[in-house]
Amino acid sequence: MLVPAAQWAQEQFGQVDLGDVRRNKRAVWVAEAMARKPQSSIPRQTEDVHQAKAVYRLLAHADVVTFDALSGPHRQQTRASLKDYPRVLLIGDTTEINYTGHRATRGLEMIGDGKGRGFGLHSVLAVTPGRRVLGLAAQNLYYRQRVDDGETRTQRVSRDRESLVWARAVQEVGSPPPGTQYVCLNDAASDNWPFYRACVQAGCDWVIRVCQNRRCAAGHEAHQQQTHLKDFARSLTPFLGRELDLPRQPSREPRKAKLLVAAAPVTLFAPWLQRDRSMLRLWVVRVNEIDPPAGVDPLEWILITSLPADSAERAMELIETYTARSLIEEYHKCLKTGCAAESRQLEEADRLEALLGIATVVAVRLLALKQQTRDTPEAKAVEHVDPLTVRVLATRRKLKTPADQMTLYQFWREVAKLGGFLGRRRDKEPGWQTTWHGWHELQTLVEGARIALQISERSG
Repeated sequence: MLVPAAQWAQEQFGQVDLGDVRRNKRAVWVAEAMARKPQSSIPRQTEDVHQAKAVYRLLAHADVVTFDALSGPHRQQTRASLKDYPRVLLIGDTTEINYTGHRATRGLEMIGDGKGRGFGLHSVLAVTPGRRVLGLAAQNLYYRQRVDDGETRTQRVSRDRESLVWARAVQEVGSPPPGTQYVCLNDAASDNWPFYRACVQAGCDWVIRVCQNRRCAAGHEAHQQQTHLKDFARSLTPFLGRELDLPRQPSREPRKAKLLVAAAPVTLFAPWLQRDRSMLRLWVVRVNEIDPPAGVDPLEWILITSLPADSAERAMELIETYTARSLIEEYHKCLKTGCAAESRQLEEADRLEALLGIATVVAVRLLALKQQTRDTPEAKAVEHVDPLTVRVLATRRKLKTPADQMTLYQFWREVAKLGGFLGRRRDKEPGWQTTWHGWHELQTLVEGARIALQISERSG
C-alpha cells in the first residue's frame, strides 16, 4: 500500500477492463493522481486543463466506467490474498455519502431522514488479527428505496430491503479457503436473520452487536423458546472483571474501561415471518462498564457470536477482537476527509459513483499509513516506504538518525510532526488525520526532490 503512487496505482488498477486500452491506462493515471493528492479537486490533481478534461471524458462513459468496474479488481485481489492468513477479520459497516449541497447533480436519491441526497455505501474491510489492513473484500453502492407508509411487516420482509446488504457482502466475499477462518465483525445493524443464514452457508464465523431482543433459550439443547436474548444476557452472573482500552470514536474519547463480563451458550430461533424454522446454537457475551467517568454513559455490549465463549479467556479474546471494528469507522474518515469524497462536484450521479470507485481504494491506502506502524514498529522504514521519501523526511526534519536506520515508528512520528503533531513527552500517539496532513506535506517535498534530480540529470 505504501509503495510510490505510480507503482501502487498500477498494482491496484492495472487489471481494470473499461472496454478500451486507452481508458484502462487513463484510469490508472487518475488513480495515481488521486493517490498523490487525495484531498484536491480534479483540476488540482491533474495540474493541466487538458488532463482534467480527459478525466471528465473518462467519467462520462457511464456504460462501462462504473463503480464496480474500477474498484472490483482491487476487491478480487484482496480476496485472493486472504488464503495466506490463518484468520481474517472482515469488518463491515454502512455509511451515507452525502451530496445534499450539490443541487445541480442529477440522479441522486434520498438519504438520512429523506431530506438529504446521496447514496449508501456498504464496505467490508479485511484485516489481520494484528490489525494489518489487507484491503476491501466486498463493497456495495446502493440507493435507498421509497416505500409506502402503509407497508406491512409481511410486505417489508418480501421485498428487497436495505438490510440485505449485510448478507450480500458475505456472499461477495464467499467461503474461506482451506486453512483460513473468516470472522465477521459488525455493529447492531447486521443483526438480521438473512445475515446469519449467509454466514452459515459460506462457513464464516461472526461477532456482532445485538439489536433485536430475539426469541431464544438458554443452552444448546433447548428446542422451544424460554426467554428473549437481551433479557437473558442481562440476567447472567458476571464471571470476570477486566480493564479494556476503548479506542476513540466520534462520540467517545479513548479511555480505560472497567468491565464486568458474562457469557453463556444460547439457542436462537428464526423470526416468525421467516419461512424456515431453523435454530442457531451460538454464544452470547455481555460486557457492562462499572465506575464510568463523570457525565459518561456506561458502556454495554451484548454480543452474539458463533465462536465459543466457554471460558473467561475466550470471552475476553472475543471482546478484544470486537474492538477492531473501529477500523471501519477510521476507513470512512479516510474516504470522506482524506479523499474529500463528499466534495466532488459532477453533474451526474453515475460519474460520482465512478470517481468513488477509485477513491474507495485510495482511502484504504490512507488507512494503511498509520496501521503499518502497529505491525512492525521496529522495522527499517526504507524496507516499507520509498527510500527517497525517507531521505527527504530525514533532511526536512534535520534528524540525527541516518535515513537508512530510521524505524517505521520514528518515520511516522516525524511525518505526523510535519502535520502539526508536537510529540511532547506527555502527548498521546498522533491521530490519523494529523499523520495524513504530514504525509501530504511530505509528498509535496518528495515531488520537488524528484524534479530536482531530473534537472540535475539533464544538466549533468
